[in-house]
Amino acid sequence: AAAAYHLGWCKVKLKEPDAAQKLFEEAVRAADPESTAAALRLADLHARSADPARHKAGAELLAAALRDVRDPSKYDAALVPLDEVRATCETTVTALAADGAFDAALNAAGWYAGVAAPPRAGELRAEILSAWGAALTKERKPEAKAKHKAAATEWAQLAELQTKGPRVALLQKAAAHARLADEPATAATHLQAALKVDGAPELEQGPLWAELAEALLAANRPDEVWKAFNNAMASVGAVSTQTRYRLAQQFGESRHPGFAPLGRQLLEQIAKQENVSAAEREFHERALCELGYALLREGNAADAEVRLRAQLALYANGPEAGKARLFLGMALLQRAAGRPAPPDAPKMRTDALALFRQLVKEADDFERKNNKLTETQAWLRLQAALRVLQAHQQMGQPREVLFDAAPLLDRYKDSADELIVLSLMYHAFKQSNDANGANLTFDRMKDLFNRLPPTAFPKKTGEYSREFWQKTWFAPPEEKKK
Repeated sequence: AAAAYHLGWCKVKLKEPDAAQKLFEEAVRAADPESTAAALRLADLHARSADPARHKAGAELLAAALRDVRDPSKYDAALVPLDEVRATCETTVTALAADGAFDAALNAAGWYAGVAAPPRAGELRAEILSAWGAALTKERKPEAKAKHKAAATEWAQLAELQTKGPRVALLQKAAAHARLADEPATAATHLQAALKVDGAPELEQGPLWAELAEALLAANRPDEVWKAFNNAMASVGAVSTQTRYRLAQQFGESRHPGFAPLGRQLLEQIAKQENVSAAEREFHERALCELGYALLREGNAADAEVRLRAQLALYANGPEAGKARLFLGMALLQRAAGRPAPPDAPKMRTDALALFRQLVKEADDFERKNNKLTETQAWLRLQAALRVLQAHQQMGQPREVLFDAAPLLDRYKDSADELIVLSLMYHAFKQSNDANGANLTFDRMKDLFNRLPPTAFPKKTGEYSREFWQKTWFAPPEEKKK
């Protein structure tokens, strides 16, 4: 066993991992001290492979080799130095987490505590739980909240071991995961503790107060929000702008009558800024775009157009430019559909159609080059494609509606989006006085609606809600009259 171990180590040094693996596997079967060292070396080889099965095998080897070690001082480093064992453990845990084997990774972090430098094992547990919660959230699994709650607890416990700046960052992580666990009151407690840390950098105060205001609002403690809000606003420069934007988002989503209008006012404050620094441009652009969209939803297309043109003049190639062009086209269609119709309504529709077609083309070109779209690009292409149909409908061009709708039926097959496309086709047939085509399309819509599961309708209102289609299209005649 001793000879097999040492020869295996020579093979590692000679960069012959396959030969080393066989020798270590031979040495592991013995009961000599070298067998434990061989298990550690073999686990390291497993951790560096790309095979998830080997990652789990390596974790089992490490667990067996280190099961009796409760403290780094008790570890026998005669054959494998402590730093190398720690590196192997770290690599193994990271590999397991990357494989999605979070349970095994968490177990590995548990026995790693026997040789880890404090508080590294706790940090690993917190990182694993954070990643596990994020993965479950992405999959929309209900267990996600429990993992985020456990992660929040781990980060908070780590914060107790730190002082000043590091403690603030750890408490912020604890608060973020508490929010994801749907425990805003706990998040507020962590943030209040962070604000009391002596010697914390002043630049961190604004964002902390902003996060606290968000948490208190979510915890339904509006009376306490004002103090946090006022303190957040006391910060200056880019931090202040970022804080205003974040609070505007949170307040805008709030149903509290005192905060929703305030969210709008904060966006307007950001949008009206004239001397915008490089660090503030992102939030300035977002504020202009979101204000334009808000005005559009309120039916104020003229003011929406002003905001969106201002945004595109400043940030023609900015991250929000695609959305701005989409919303601008929608504003033009909304204006053109006014009563009475403005004299330049035909030009508005033509300009809107050009904006929508350009967005679709850009997305198609990107997809051909990169084989896939980002989530935002896919959403933009869908919305622009639907507005192309809407523009043709307004322009009295039903044939163009049917022509451009055909490829969309395949792209968005068996979804609420296909239902929307079919509804536009239905109106095109009606516009063409083709009763047979309209009736066949309606039957197709009804069949699709009955086949779609509830999950196909993610919204509570509007065209992405089941209730909308049930009431507007498929309700019995007597209910439609009501």
